[in-house]
Amino acid sequence: MGRSQAVASERVFIVFFEDPADRASGSLALGTQAESSPVPSPLFARVTGVFASPARTFKDVARHPRFFAPFLATLILFAGFWGVVYLKLGLSGMAVAVTQDLRRGKLVTQDEIDFTLQFSRAVAPAVLIGGASAILVHLLIVAWAGARLGALFFGVNLRLRVAVSLACYAYLAKAIVQTALGIPMVLLGDIDGLNFGNLLPTNIAFFLDPKDASRTLYALLQSLDLVQLWYFVLLGIGLSSDSDDPGIPAAMATTLAALWIGWNVFFAAFKDMLMRP
Repeated sequence: MGRSQAVASERVFIVFFEDPADRASGSLALGTQAESSPVPSPLFARVTGVFASPARTFKDVARHPRFFAPFLATLILFAGFWGVVYLKLGLSGMAVAVTQDLRRGKLVTQDEIDFTLQFSRAVAPAVLIGGASAILVHLLIVAWAGARLGALFFGVNLRLRVAVSLACYAYLAKAIVQTALGIPMVLLGDIDGLNFGNLLPTNIAFFLDPKDASRTLYALLQSLDLVQLWYFVLLGIGLSSDSDDPGIPAAMATTLAALWIGWNVFFAAFKDMLMRP
């Protein structure tokens, strides 16, 4: 797919999700100055810029919003990670790991493993498509929520296309860190002790046994993940790139993180309530 085709696809896709009032008013100044702004930075420069100088990089992203390339790069990263998992564990080992995750670390029987293997082979293409769709839905929700929060409470007006592009680059940075940490965990760690639902030692829940901890406490501690919190800091910086108020990025990041943690804790508590005898 050529560059012009990718840009056209982005425009066709985003029009279904963007607020008509935003399109009519052309709200974000950064998003409507592309014609008079410098040439956008390439993907690699933007990705490194998110780590080195996020505020300046997100302003460039907002002037020239593109989400196809960072979204595709994210999918490639996750495909590479699960490819490493497959080479290390094989399909049967992955079936054991997935089944144990679903049962919160409890031992599984051979019948359960066989069922998971058969089910995985049957739905593998759907799982791949579903995984990509889940990331896309997450980015759309985060972008929409961030744009609406900014407009309602922080005086920051973002078009949805700009918000999605900013969210894509923040998510790609998070994916790079998680992949860089996750691959050594898979290659060098104890395979029997890996928990693919919480693979990285970047939160306190990693050091707890999911069989013994309550779901609510485990969800709370897992939500306080250093990489995830850094992702919200990036989102706060990016989604407030149209504001000169230095307090807006921290307020935006804190609000998004609080919503994320609250949702995880609520969902875990709800599951606990349903599973009580």
